[in-house]
Amino acid sequence: MADWLCSEPGLAGAPVHGCRRRARQPGCGAAAAFILVAGALYPAAAAALSEAEILRRFEAYEERIEAYEKRIEALESEVRSLRGDEQPGTGSVAPATATADTVTGEELDRVEEQVRAINDELAEARSRLRLEGFATVGVARSSDNAAFQNNNAHIHDDYDFNADTVLGLQATFQVNPDVDFVTQVVARGVDESRDTDDFHLEVEWAYLKYRLDANTRLLLGRSRLPLFMHSEYLEVGYAYPWVRPPVEVYGLIGQFSSFDGATLRYSRLLPGSWVMDAQAYLGGHATDVVLAGSRTNVDLDRLAGGTLRMQKDDLGLFASLARTDTTLSPLPAALQAVETAFGLDLSVDDEEVTFAGLGYQYDNGRWMTMGEYTQVRIDGWLSDWDAWYLTGGYRWGQVMTHLTFSDISNTDNGDRVFLGGALNFRDPPFLIDSEQSSWTLGFRYDLGSGVALKGEWQHVYNFQGTAGLFSALPDDSVDIWSFVLDMMF
Repeated sequence: MADWLCSEPGLAGAPVHGCRRRARQPGCGAAAAFILVAGALYPAAAAALSEAEILRRFEAYEERIEAYEKRIEALESEVRSLRGDEQPGTGSVAPATATADTVTGEELDRVEEQVRAINDELAEARSRLRLEGFATVGVARSSDNAAFQNNNAHIHDDYDFNADTVLGLQATFQVNPDVDFVTQVVARGVDESRDTDDFHLEVEWAYLKYRLDANTRLLLGRSRLPLFMHSEYLEVGYAYPWVRPPVEVYGLIGQFSSFDGATLRYSRLLPGSWVMDAQAYLGGHATDVVLAGSRTNVDLDRLAGGTLRMQKDDLGLFASLARTDTTLSPLPAALQAVETAFGLDLSVDDEEVTFAGLGYQYDNGRWMTMGEYTQVRIDGWLSDWDAWYLTGGYRWGQVMTHLTFSDISNTDNGDRVFLGGALNFRDPPFLIDSEQSSWTLGFRYDLGSGVALKGEWQHVYNFQGTAGLFSALPDDSVDIWSFVLDMMF
């Protein structure tokens, strides 16, 4: 993760338990390099490495290390033989043979030097591969039988052990002093629409990171889509106070967590002790979502955006802008039926989507407060919405208590009303719009380095006739209880 905001790979720097800030010297030529390199390499970058190729590369690296270890064992055995030392595993000393009696000091030195050289190569090879991981295990329950949508999983009116459960492994391999290969594989609990109890495994990151200079990095491949303040450690529950980030802000587009393309990142120390981290990115992504009761593919083309983070002492500021063209294929069955019955054109083909977000975070070690505001605008009849949250918390030694208010509201309800009001896409079976508010009261108890226990009570209400972020129309208000254990290792 980045040296001050902990958003780049390296889980040990998660914001909750602190980050070191390091002054950086200004770079030069970064913008020109980005345009030239991204323009030349983007087609290859957009096609991220397959899971099989990633596994093949790391298996080859492990085989190389194993070969080093076998060579060392052979040389050490030769040294013991030359010295007439104790035979491994026998507890006895080898008899002095003519070879051992007549061996020269130069020959023994030669073999020992080979052992030292290979040990040095092995240590260097191991130092180039860094493995890290994170996990969340938990249980959640809702007071309503309408499923509460939490990205890939749903929370029901029964104890659910999948909804918040996540396991992630991240590997960084240093190709050379200026180039790293980074991959992150994440397994999540899945919803019932996938007709399986298995976990859903995805490669979230698979990219090459090239250091253009002391301040600038170029990422090519699959990396995190940095729309939100907590996007780049979204799966690392240990890094934030909640059981899950406020779904009103993070829920509707939480499945678009990664993209394939190119990112330019630039960090430096500014006058007044402000640390700046800026990034620009371009690419695309496709994923499956549930819309109007059916699973469909959403394709994001010509994705482009940027973020800016500013940090000074205990205060952090965040801004994000992005735009893309989106296509739905196929159109959900319920909407196809409407097209056929009423002659409407509901196709979504290269409709422009714009995103804007602002956030802040203040944490002095005792008091904590943070908030985000986001807005999404989509051409055509799909929903536009505004969403925001505000969190305040206080630490009592190892325990933090916190309170959050969140809200999401549609801004173009009339665009989904047809035939003089006889057909409204806010109603079943479509449930296109999502409006709701919620209060969340929670605690976090740090059990030691890298382990935290969390619990929350969330009260959701103010649906304005929509299903909110539920799979069906819920009661007037819904309560959700959640407990998780977050780990980083």
